[in-house]
Amino acid sequence: LVAMVEATAFVSRLPWTHRTLSYPPVIRRAPSVSQAKKGRVVMNGITADWNALEERIAAAEKREDIDAMWLDARLSDPHGPLNPAATRDGTLRLFDAKEESDVQLTLYRDPAYWCPYCERLSMQLEVKRIPHRIRTINMRCYGQKPPYYLAMVPSGLLPAVEYQGRVYTESLDIMLMIEDEFPNHNPLLPPDGRQNKVFKALMQMEREAFAWWCTWAWRSDSVRGKRGFEAVLDAWNDALVKVDSSGPFLFGKSVSLMDILAIPFYERYIASIYAFKGYRIRGQERYAAIDAWMAAMERDVQSFAATKADFYSTVWDLPPQMGNPCINADGDAAREVIDGRDGSWDLPLSPLTDDCLEPVAYLAPADRGGLAPQFHFEAAAKVVRNSTAVAR
Repeated sequence: LVAMVEATAFVSRLPWTHRTLSYPPVIRRAPSVSQAKKGRVVMNGITADWNALEERIAAAEKREDIDAMWLDARLSDPHGPLNPAATRDGTLRLFDAKEESDVQLTLYRDPAYWCPYCERLSMQLEVKRIPHRIRTINMRCYGQKPPYYLAMVPSGLLPAVEYQGRVYTESLDIMLMIEDEFPNHNPLLPPDGRQNKVFKALMQMEREAFAWWCTWAWRSDSVRGKRGFEAVLDAWNDALVKVDSSGPFLFGKSVSLMDILAIPFYERYIASIYAFKGYRIRGQERYAAIDAWMAAMERDVQSFAATKADFYSTVWDLPPQMGNPCINADGDAAREVIDGRDGSWDLPLSPLTDDCLEPVAYLAPADRGGLAPQFHFEAAAKVVRNSTAVAR
């Protein structure tokens, strides 16, 4: 909604010069339902129709040399970067393959990447550039699963993969199978594979972190839960330093399967523990290696940057999946910020800084200030392109 309102302000001001961007009052008079459905909208006291707005955006795009009106088509290119907003049920990820007939693998995942097991499997396929077809299946907490999927996977569990006529479930088993079946596609395991002692120890450590997170966040608000979670965070932080100090990833300079296995869960630990307990992980000296690891994943692994959610989405998509968390008063101030109740969502939005709630060290300086014009064009184009749904 914030993006839509900001886009509305932007659309009503075209043409504009982003170097001297200033925000006027956003909406003085909202369009009536009848006006919107007839294709007319009122912004800043100016009445315009959707077609006129599209023409104004297109003209301004030409001056700025940005193609935002057709952004969806370009970013859904099956050979290009992953764009979750442009993926649909049946989307193809071809990479270097030429035809759909070259696709041998189908991934069944949730539509929003809210399932961490789906997220990590999708990341593996993207990093390895394995051609695949995406089928989207809702999580159980959001409704009934389609009959065809239950016929194929009676448990209804996600994710699943169909490969060479066989259906595979359990994300870890699938990911190890993919490493075995696609050894020439950017191998992600250590040279001695899954039997590597360090790899096995890290897998156990990652599951211990998950267990202590569940204990502290959902089962109790005890000192024991907090100390157990802190202990596994300390161990993971030490591992990032000691296993291979040549790079920010667990096994050095290149991302590994172990990084991909763990990162979706740390994404959730960081946001949820801050919201529920007021406990910071990012930006803390105690967890400097975890901070550097997260930043490297955001900066260097495009599929993680594309699927990683903001704190608000991450925090509040968890209760439908896992039940109500054990929230304490230490998280009150954090939730005010995450939910935008502290005024941080008010327009105009403040520029992002290195010490903001959600670190942005991986963004270019111009993007942190919100001045990069492509983001404004994209938001405006999205509103106009979805005018029917906006006016519904």
